[in-house]
Amino acid sequence: MPLTKEVGTLFVHRMRYPSTDFPLMERGHSQEIDHPFRKGSSIVVRIPFSTAAVVVGKWKEEQDEEVALTEAIGARSISFGEMNVQEEAPRS
Repeated sequence: MPLTKEVGTLFVHRMRYPSTDFPLMERGHSQEIDHPFRKGSSIVVRIPFSTAAVVVGKWKEEQDEEVALTEAIGARSISFGEMNVQEEAPRS
């Protein structure tokens, strides 16, 4: 997790893109993976001719741990009934 500077509900941190093929400015999404598990909206500004960028945003709401971590990895929750699981015969 990047080192984040906060003032009230506003936050700033640095990041790196994998290449310079990304836009100079774009909207971002931030999700804390530690308590208080806040979700935020941000603007990401990439420094021209560089992979370095600065993220400036605002924390919006707190979430419970399960929801926050699921969103952080881009997963979705499914019930056991939705899984396509076939039982195997016990091995001897």
